[in-house]
Formats: sequence, structure tokens, C-alpha cells
Amino acid sequence: MGIALIAAGQEEQLPAIVGASLGKVGFAQEMAGAWVCAVRGDVIPEFSPAAQVSFRDAVYSLWLAEALARTGDRDRALFYLRNAVARGFVNVTFMEQRSRWLASLREDPEFKALMVEARVLQVSLLAELQVATPQSGR
Repeated sequence: MGIALIAAGQEEQLPAIVGASLGKVGFAQEMAGAWVCAVRGDVIPEFSPAAQVSFRDAVYSLWLAEALARTGDRDRALFYLRNAVARGFVNVTFMEQRSRWLASLREDPEFKALMVEARVLQVSLLAELQVATPQSGR
């Protein structure tokens, strides 16, 4: 539900929608709390060790990077965004143009360098997919 509200530009509704899960341990609950902190402009606390395991997933790292960027926590946002790219999130168009929450990072030299890396990975992954498709005749 949180992602749907963010994508629709209705993130101000997050505190009311996910309020019951705030303060609870577990990735979903802690991510909901991070989104609420982002909407309010509060500092996002570190995730519990159990929830940290979830950041092996590229999309979850992206979600936290977005929330951190929205609060102005540049260093942590770039850390999780780097993790997302390293784990395979290479949708450069989304990161550079569509994610409203990453907008504060777009002029940052580290963000720009990371987008170059993401493009290289994206091309590599697309080339792999091309080889693996039945239509390619390979």
C-alpha cells in the first residue's frame, strides 16, 4: 500500500494508513516507519538486524534510498542506492527521471557516477537477455 501511495503522489496519507505498524520490528513494519519518517521529514532510524537482511534485495534497498533522499540523508541514501544497483536495480530512467524522492540527489556527482555504472550494468544485462531469448536464434 505504501508504494502505491508514493507512486500516486499521495504519500501524505502514509501516516494514517500504516500507523498501526509503526514501532514494530520486521522489514515491512520498519519500511512503513521509514516512509512515514520521510513524509514527516524525520530522521530514519537504522533497521533492526533482522530487517537488515532484506537489503539483499535490490528493490528494498531502492525504497530505503528513496526515503533517505527525501529526508536529505544524502550519504545513507547513496549507500543504499549503490547497494540497489550492485544487486541489479538498473532502471536508470526511473532513478534519473521518475522517482520524485531521488530528485534531491540528481545533481550530486556521486549520483551521476552511479548512474553511469547502472547504465553499464543495464547494457550488460540486456545483452545477456538478448542471448538467452528464443527469438535471438542463439
